[in-house]
Amino acid sequence: MGKLSQANQSAISASSSGLALRSRILVGAADSLERSILRDLLADWGYQVITADDGAALLEALNEGEPAPILIVDNALAGLDGVALLHQFHWQSSRCRCWTIALTDSSESPGKGSRALARGIHIDDFLTKPVNEFDLRVSLHAAFRVRAIHAEMLESVDAARFHASRDSLTGLWNRESLLTRLFLETDRAQRMGSPLAFLLFDLDHFSLVNQRYGYDGGDNILRQFASRLRRHLRSYDLAGRCGEDEFLIAMPGCSMRDAWGMAQRLQDCIRRRPFDILKASVSVTASFGIAQSGGRSPLLVLREAESTLRAAKQAGGDCVRCFPASTVVHPIGHSATPGSSQGPWELSGD
Repeated sequence: MGKLSQANQSAISASSSGLALRSRILVGAADSLERSILRDLLADWGYQVITADDGAALLEALNEGEPAPILIVDNALAGLDGVALLHQFHWQSSRCRCWTIALTDSSESPGKGSRALARGIHIDDFLTKPVNEFDLRVSLHAAFRVRAIHAEMLESVDAARFHASRDSLTGLWNRESLLTRLFLETDRAQRMGSPLAFLLFDLDHFSLVNQRYGYDGGDNILRQFASRLRRHLRSYDLAGRCGEDEFLIAMPGCSMRDAWGMAQRLQDCIRRRPFDILKASVSVTASFGIAQSGGRSPLLVLREAESTLRAAKQAGGDCVRCFPASTVVHPIGHSATPGSSQGPWELSGD
């Protein structure tokens, strides 16, 4: 048993010491000797130690800035006993996710009632006084393991949420997530009285690209296009993939002409540089439909953008139409053959 205990102690010591270098511990103890012993011991192990000698000081330290990840609290603090203090703190603050170790006298070893109370106020472990050095190491080792697992779980949840809301091919918002955010952005624009433009567009004759280069080649173009698209977005623009080769950008604070300018820049970035597929250069064009929110339902505005996009496709593609359809944007000298003109731009119509 002696050899096993020494091995366990060495393993726990090494693990705890590695984590200690980047961890803070808040110690609340009424007895100055006990507080000093804990402070020196934890400091020797590499922890950054913050101490408090009564409940009010501990509560202030807990509510000041980012709470320490580990809290060691004596149940005999002056001003507020440890249990009452923890109850008050957890009631006041939802920020605290610290691991809490309660110190009790050996004659007050927690029973069923105390453990039930502990679950209600987030006490994670009990140690009896005077604190045994090895028991404290074991408790801290367990605390770090649990916190590490909890952090990994949070990262997994965040990753799952990200992938659930994103288009797997382009990394842009998927249709469902984009619609949810469009409703929120429309509400904000309505409250602020600010414009909100919808720019809906797709790649012309994309089915022919898939037929000639296969779906892998088409996917390659969509990924490259999404990468180019991001370079033209502001941090608060909403961009998502709505269909196979159909995309939508919601542009807060932008008028119809601002959205037309964005369409012009996107057309230019598509035309100027062909897409690379299997050592081949493929020229692609796009058609755009623009509608203005006016605080109306995003579903209604999307229908308007869809109608203008259809009008752009029917006009031969590689052009921009705004709602109402009497406004047409196209390159000077534009022909019905996609990509045949690289000339300057003009805005015609109402």
